[in-house]
Amino acid sequence: MAKKITFLLVLSAALLLVLFSGCTDSTGNTNTNNNNVTEEFTFTVTPEATKEINTTSTGIVAEEGDTVSVQYIGTYNNGTVFDESQPGDPLVFTLGNKSMITGFEDAVYGMEIGETKSIHLTPDQAYGEYNPDYLINISRDMISNDTEIYEGDQIILKSADGSLFQVTVVEITNDTVVVDANSMMAGKELNFEITLEDIDKA
Repeated sequence: MAKKITFLLVLSAALLLVLFSGCTDSTGNTNTNNNNVTEEFTFTVTPEATKEINTTSTGIVAEEGDTVSVQYIGTYNNGTVFDESQPGDPLVFTLGNKSMITGFEDAVYGMEIGETKSIHLTPDQAYGEYNPDYLINISRDMISNDTEIYEGDQIILKSADGSLFQVTVVEITNDTVVVDANSMMAGKELNFEITLEDIDKA
């Protein structure tokens, strides 16, 4: 029994010596090229992480009074595209002059050049809820006999103050024409993907 114990102790010592020698180079120093040690410190940077690390903010953001150039795609909730800008022909407008629907303009505030943002707008942020009071009956005599109109046509009317507005013809009778002054987008939820291309600071 004593011999077996001695043999096991010697074998264990030999194994420790072999293991230790595997971690040292020929000079007896710690071998920093050992594969196991290297693997513990190896990591992979994904493309997404690299992009995030290399992205540098310009610090220039769109603010009120700035004239901005944007590319956009507008879709309904079912994915159908109802409008989009074309490459080389961006939509240009000035923030704060209320020329755009509220939700679209609000989304551009604070964006940086090159930034893309996706937004979802409810009717109150876009073209408003549908209002049945905007159905207008006008006399057939007010429309020139030389003008042919059909249901579904878009025509321009002039209000009492001289301003022009577009309406949709929804019904035609012998005596009257019923037009709808609601926007064709009224009552609809809209989605936009907006990319800010340029900012002309105020």
